[in-house]
Amino acid sequence: MSVKLVSPHWGEPESWTLDAYLKSGGYAALKKALALKPEALTEEVKKSLLRGRGGARFSTGLKWSFVPKNSGKPVYLVVNADEGEPGTFKDRLIMENVPHMLLEGIAIATHAIGAKECFIYIRGEYTVPIARVRQAIAEAERAGYLGTNVLGTGLTVRTLVVVGAGA
Repeated sequence: MSVKLVSPHWGEPESWTLDAYLKSGGYAALKKALALKPEALTEEVKKSLLRGRGGARFSTGLKWSFVPKNSGKPVYLVVNADEGEPGTFKDRLIMENVPHMLLEGIAIATHAIGAKECFIYIRGEYTVPIARVRQAIAEAERAGYLGTNVLGTGLTVRTLVVVGAGA
């Protein structure tokens, strides 16, 4: 028996589209997160023991708590989808199959840390993931899950794809 740990939605028809993501309960976590204050959201994520999927598996909530509060300086979220480590390929598969899952996580993280902009760095060779993430961003902005005034909350999440020159 196979267990789908990253996403149970891989293999579903057009899993990369907003319609498919919404049918599977997508963006419900964002709605729940937006009902919490950033500090409470960070504490919930700490309690969940969510960890990064990189080699260090660092605590996500703890990382979020390190971001200075009320410094007056802009805060940015940077997503590294380069996969430069040998044998890694999870980022490409997420971006190809469920890019809205990535975007939902981005919207939640920006709310928690007080960022208004996110940069997603994708290696240049990943042409399909680049196209699908850009398509997903456009869909999410039209639907109000990204952009200005996310779901009527006043939250701004400007999300940009930065394409690498190749490795």
